[in-house]
Amino acid sequence: MQVVVRSPRVDNEGAMILLDRLNEIRSSIRRILLLRGIAMVGVSILVTLPVLILIDWFLRMSMPVRTLLLISLLASIIWVAVTQLISGLRFNPSRTDVAHRIGRLVPGDDGRIASATQFLDQAGSDGPVPESCIEHAEQAVDSITEHGLLRTGTTRV
Repeated sequence: MQVVVRSPRVDNEGAMILLDRLNEIRSSIRRILLLRGIAMVGVSILVTLPVLILIDWFLRMSMPVRTLLLISLLASIIWVAVTQLISGLRFNPSRTDVAHRIGRLVPGDDGRIASATQFLDQAGSDGPVPESCIEHAEQAVDSITEHGLLRTGTTRV
C-alpha cells in the first residue's frame, strides 16, 4: 500500500516545484530500495540453489538430509526476503528527511533546503513564503540525482 502525501496548498510556483521534486525523489528512493530487495532475494536463490545441488550431487545424500537442506534453503530465502523487502516497504521518510539527505550532499547548505521544506509543510499558504530560501532549495534539489542519495553497501533504513 503506497501512501500518497499531498502537498500543502502553496500559491508560489517555485515552492510547488520544490515540493513536487522532493516527492519524486522520495518515491524514487523507495522504488530503488524495493528493487534492491528483490534483487537480493533473486541473487540469494541463484547462488544458494546451485551450491546445494552440487553438494547433493557429489555427496549422494539420503532423503531426510535432502529435506533438511530444502527446509534450510527455504528458511534462508524467507529470511533474506523479510530483511530486504520489509525494510524497503517500511522506508517512508518525510519530505524534510529527504531534504536533510540532499542538504548533506550540497556543500554550504547549512540546512536551508530542509528548513524551506519544513516551512512549506507547516505554513502552506497561510504565511509569507521566503523566496530566497525556496530558490536556493529548488536549485540544490535539481542538481542532485536520486542515485546520489543512496550509499552503496548495507541498507539501513
